[in-house]
Amino acid sequence: MHYAVPTSPGVLMAIRPRAVLMLATVLVVVLSLVAAATASAQSAPPITPGAKWQDIPDLGVTGSHTYMYTPSALFDPAPMLTPVLFVYSNTGYASQDAAWTALSNAGLVARAEADHAVLIVQNPVAGGVWSAADLSVYDGVMHYIWGANTAASGKPALSYYRLNYLVGEGAGASFINQYMTVAPQVYRVAGVATFGGAMPDVTAGSAVPAYLVGASDKAVSFYKGANGVNRTSGANTFYNSANEAKQVIVSGASNTSFDRALLDDAYESLFRYTTRQALTTAVYQNNGDTIEDFTLMQRPNLAKLNLTQRLVSGADTGTTGQPRWYEWIPNEVLAGMESGSTKKYPLVIDLHGGGDHEIYEAESNGWMEVAGTKKVIVVAPFDGAVTPTMNMLAAIKAKYPVDLSRIYVTGFSRGAAGTWALTNAFPDQFAGVAPMSSPSGNTNLPALPQWNDKIDLPMWFSVNSIEYAALDKTQTPYRIRQFWLRNLNTMMDLNGIKIPPLNAIPWTTSDFVTYPLYGFPIPEQRSIPTKWGFPITVGTLRNAYGIPLMELAAAQGLEHTHYMPLAGVAWDFLSKYSRDPVTKELHILTETPASGSVGGTVPATLSLTLGSPAQLGTFTPGVTRTYEASTSASVTSTAGDATLSVSDSSGTATGHLVNGAFSLPQFLQARARNATNTGTAFNNVGSSASPLNLLTYGGPVSNDQVSLQFSQLVNSTDPLRTGAYSKALTFTLSTTTP
Repeated sequence: MHYAVPTSPGVLMAIRPRAVLMLATVLVVVLSLVAAATASAQSAPPITPGAKWQDIPDLGVTGSHTYMYTPSALFDPAPMLTPVLFVYSNTGYASQDAAWTALSNAGLVARAEADHAVLIVQNPVAGGVWSAADLSVYDGVMHYIWGANTAASGKPALSYYRLNYLVGEGAGASFINQYMTVAPQVYRVAGVATFGGAMPDVTAGSAVPAYLVGASDKAVSFYKGANGVNRTSGANTFYNSANEAKQVIVSGASNTSFDRALLDDAYESLFRYTTRQALTTAVYQNNGDTIEDFTLMQRPNLAKLNLTQRLVSGADTGTTGQPRWYEWIPNEVLAGMESGSTKKYPLVIDLHGGGDHEIYEAESNGWMEVAGTKKVIVVAPFDGAVTPTMNMLAAIKAKYPVDLSRIYVTGFSRGAAGTWALTNAFPDQFAGVAPMSSPSGNTNLPALPQWNDKIDLPMWFSVNSIEYAALDKTQTPYRIRQFWLRNLNTMMDLNGIKIPPLNAIPWTTSDFVTYPLYGFPIPEQRSIPTKWGFPITVGTLRNAYGIPLMELAAAQGLEHTHYMPLAGVAWDFLSKYSRDPVTKELHILTETPASGSVGGTVPATLSLTLGSPAQLGTFTPGVTRTYEASTSASVTSTAGDATLSVSDSSGTATGHLVNGAFSLPQFLQARARNATNTGTAFNNVGSSASPLNLLTYGGPVSNDQVSLQFSQLVNSTDPLRTGAYSKALTFTLSTTTP
């Protein structure tokens, strides 16, 4: 629009419409920005009914804001199986709504719902900058989720701290690198996933599995060192061969902020099968102040174990009286049922402890591993009382191809008490029993004496060496409680095992100083090393015929806690026994040593295979230059030692390349290199009387790949004759110890 400006009023008339127009433009822009922001906030999904998205202030630091998402199905299936994902963004979030949008876009909300996980979002307490002060907030969170919290408190009670994972982007990743990888913060972290971030100079406090995206070489090197990796799997996974849970996955992506697909991959490839278990502290009885470097372990992968997990609940439990039970069935069993196979399989009934869950029991004490590797059906009921357990057993026998002669029962803590109760009520129904870490409550065996002349019942009994449950820790040294000694005596009577004098009622002569834990000598003790460093000491008790019918075990250094290797050691004992389901006779798989031999012969072999002749190329007259060439060789020797040498046996210009009557003034030089010898220098090719030794072998070798390398110096003043210079060389593989 054009405005004339003849007079001052005209100027006013010209300016006012323009000013109004400009103001309108600004208003339109502001309105459009507000509309865009509103649309962005609405793009995040609504909260699932039953879920909570809370702003929890003042955790650790007054004025702090920690956002926590608890899924609609919290504690499904149990608190100790609930993953907790700590989220550290680049600079925190401006508001709870902004955090919700970001977490939703990153797929973390959907992940929390799918896996019944809890999300905990920290915000920097120092104005958007992460610092050591934020460790106080982390500590506050640890206390907030402590297992002693009651349902009435509204707190989540994530008591076992075993599935804690950290994800960070940008400065949040730097915070993880600097503060959460050192002691004591790292002690409860089962895995981290970082996107970008700096790697300060820190000393690792413990191993921590890591999924690294856009990480610097320094960060990659740090996490590899912290985990002690020494093996690779594929192009981007590095792990510790002594403990595969200690691994580092280096993504090829360069993202420095959260990416939904990469977060999903981090969860599925690292977090899902990694746990950190408290072993030396009864952590569920303590709070966030517990200081223990929780042990990194790999969780069972049912697909790799070829197992199918089934939950039987509701009407499917029939009239058993069980609210539910879980089954771990080897896929081989299911395939055989479909094909009509008549093969039968052993069955283990696994009873969980008080406050524990069936899955947690089968996983953490190692029975899932036994089910998969040994082809055993494992069943874990909710109710370990005698009647519902026996009713469930009847249902399992009708449902699956169970070997009726190989049914065993085991349990941990309260599950051990259930094992004692089943032992007392139905000793002839099982081929073996294995109570582990029996609790302090008294469980008598009044019915067993009437069976003394009728059956034997193998028992594998274990305690942990520093636990409060089965031991009396008011005594020094710790000792097994007297009523367990009484019950063990009852089992010895049942199995025809002579009761040790120091183990007789009233146990006033027990010597717990000389014989820790049990107070009497246990024969044939041996220490079984385990994958995670806590050995299991096992002793064997035999009857008058020398048959081993009881083993007493102690897991060294452990509190009242599950330990994955226990099931494997127990199964090695239990699996030797079977019971005829009709006659109730016990059958024992004995080991009778017999001498024998197997062998083969190796012919004397010295084999040397050479590759194509080496070519030094074209010599340039008047130019000083060193020409190099190489060929390959393969060496096989069955001798005690061997030497690879080279010589010139032509008798003409020995050691020099020749062209008719002409030869090069400088010696031809040679060397050999293989995987273990990479530093050999060039030396002059020798004569047949004095060959040049290239490689020596201190023992047999097969198909050793050798690089034979040659060097020829030509000076600028060396006369060169037109034509080809060459030399026939003799390579010899010899030995002095055939």
